[in-house]
Amino acid sequence: ITTPPGSGAAYNVSKAAVKTYTEQLAHELRQDKNSQIDVKLLIPGWVHTGLTGAKDGKPKPDGAWS
Repeated sequence: ITTPPGSGAAYNVSKAAVKTYTEQLAHELRQDKNSQIDVKLLIPGWVHTGLTGAKDGKPKPDGAWS
């Protein structure tokens, strides 16, 4: 889920926190017999955008979504 090195500690920690929070919430709601809520975490693949190098004229990497 994280993409070290170079993407920054705060970014990677926040991604890991969202994953852990989602897993804990899913576990808690599964234990509640009255809950009809199902929790899922969607993690997209690589997206070639201006933030990831597209604006610099870098070619789209193999496997990038865009």
